[in-house]
Amino acid sequence: MRAARNRRAILARFQPIKHFRLLRETPIVKTFQKKCLTIAAVFAVAMPFVLAPVAQARAQEEGQKPALVVSIASADVLLGDINYLTKAAGSPELGGFINLMAGQYVGGLDTTKPSGVYIHVVGTEPVGVAFVAVSDFDQVVAKIEDSVGELEDVGGGVRKLTLQREIFIKQQGQWAFISDSAANLNDLPEDPTKMLGDLNEQYNLGVRVGVQSIPQDLRRMAMAEIKKGFEQAMAAQAADEEERELQENLGRQSLESLEEFMEEADEITIGWGVDKEAGKTYIDFSVTALDGSKLAAKVAESTSATSAFSGFLMPDAAATLHFTSQVSGQDKTQLVEMLKVLKTSAAEEIQNDDDIPNEKVRELAQQFVDSMVDILAATVETGKVNGGGAVLLNDDAVQFIAGGHVADGRAVEKELKKLVELAKEAGAGAELESIKFNAAKHKDVDLHTFTVPIPADEVDARRVLGDRLDVVVGTAPQAAYVAFGKNSTELLKRVIDDSAAAQTAGPPIAVTVSLGKILDFASSFQSEPIVTAMANGLQDAAGKDKVSILGTAIERGVRYRIEVGEAVLGLIGTATQMQAGANDF
Repeated sequence: MRAARNRRAILARFQPIKHFRLLRETPIVKTFQKKCLTIAAVFAVAMPFVLAPVAQARAQEEGQKPALVVSIASADVLLGDINYLTKAAGSPELGGFINLMAGQYVGGLDTTKPSGVYIHVVGTEPVGVAFVAVSDFDQVVAKIEDSVGELEDVGGGVRKLTLQREIFIKQQGQWAFISDSAANLNDLPEDPTKMLGDLNEQYNLGVRVGVQSIPQDLRRMAMAEIKKGFEQAMAAQAADEEERELQENLGRQSLESLEEFMEEADEITIGWGVDKEAGKTYIDFSVTALDGSKLAAKVAESTSATSAFSGFLMPDAAATLHFTSQVSGQDKTQLVEMLKVLKTSAAEEIQNDDDIPNEKVRELAQQFVDSMVDILAATVETGKVNGGGAVLLNDDAVQFIAGGHVADGRAVEKELKKLVELAKEAGAGAELESIKFNAAKHKDVDLHTFTVPIPADEVDARRVLGDRLDVVVGTAPQAAYVAFGKNSTELLKRVIDDSAAAQTAGPPIAVTVSLGKILDFASSFQSEPIVTAMANGLQDAAGKDKVSILGTAIERGVRYRIEVGEAVLGLIGTATQMQAGANDF
């Protein structure tokens, strides 16, 4: 009970930023030093809840990679990055507070070295050990005993702490090792950081799963349970026969892909890091496949595709999207099945839509949707998925453009003409008079233009878009585009030209959002003080106002990174402070 109260007390002291002011003024802070555990004690108390019950066996087998490793950067690195992040967020006092409190309980620890956890699977049981670098083990022991109770010497250099369950601690060289079985503390590595690989160099906090270090029997057992759950779900499926068949096909293909992944994946890595020089923080997710496996070949093929639409990566845009990938085999089949499900779902929506004026319009709508889905399916069958989009906010004007590879761009043009017929049947009149098919041509792209009037009662839309919206659709033998806004035709030509000039291997996925451009544009239309303040705060961001997602090919795999610029952290701080001020008022 005493240990549980201590854990709750520790958690209560680390509330979010918005509670920092209250926390600073409470008597709790005054007793923080007495109540906080040392980092070693935190490991000791937390490990039983992180690790599953372990076998009383060797913690590792010679030459075997761990099934799981967790890497935690040194205290010096962590506290330095906390100072940087809290300063960027406009709350340097919070970083100072954390550093001050940390200084009270890192005594005896080597703050220049990382710590971590490694878990092996012996038989069917996980065997886990945590480690932390120490400069004075006796001082660490003394702090643990002052905080949570006496450590019992059980021989062999092992100390035992009895709380809700037993925890064992052993010093070896410059390290303290922690587990919930004394047997796990035999045959300890001289340098446990070697098990971390490059995690410590890349991340403040990193987790890596060695898929092949999980016994094959366990992986297959897990797969069998997943399949069993799928079969039970399908048996309880109440959908009609056609829909059930589509869902079952899609589900079985997903299971096959998952089974292939469990058999041929090598490592899965998740990590959080800080790059102070570049002014950003980031989260990575990466997967690698076994060398020479079908999965490795598939990933290499998918991530090496050449892009014909890199013109969408416009540095002056408020937001951009770009994607390119090769699809084959099971992935292609799975995408086609998903499109079949989409077609079925769309058909149901059309049949149940009471706003459709008559059966002829309903029939035309169904034909249009079916044809467009068929074009998408034919595009998937080509084995290439490539395209992008962008939003530009300039001179109080909005511009949008999107486009990509299609199997038959001329078929898209035919369907657009059917769509016009559908609109006429639905009662549209004057709105269609501005439509001009093949109004112009740029390279091999036919340009079709029309204008959409913005209703007078749509005040907000008119403020942003004006009294009319210019739209241009481009169709080429194997491409289709759509753009709207002022000078949309020129924007479309720019993307076509820039794409043609840069036929290179593109990233699997690239998304970038510039919050500075978005807020600056929003502040020109709104008089909200918080919006204006945030926009002003990003005026000198120098490119650090962006949030991005980037997929990158790595050796035998792919990595996806989410990046947040330091100016975005400042934006969050500004918003928090203004909201707090408004609440106080």
